[in-house]
Amino acid sequence: MTQTLAKATTNELQEYLDSGTVKKKPCDFWKEIEDEYPTLARVARDIFLIPTTGAGVERLFNSARDIYHY
Repeated sequence: MTQTLAKATTNELQEYLDSGTVKKKPCDFWKEIEDEYPTLARVARDIFLIPTTGAGVERLFNSARDIYHY
């Protein structure tokens, strides 16, 4: 069962890599083709959920500095 899933995923990846490039917004692109590449669409969605900024961490350290000075 696991080998079948791995083979299907590999085929999905190979099909995607063999396809051409498209100029679209990434979120729109993956939404349109998620039926064709379900595993890759889930991976893309997970990656897009990663925040692109560390502002929350910066605020936390600044607040901690206010509480406990150097």
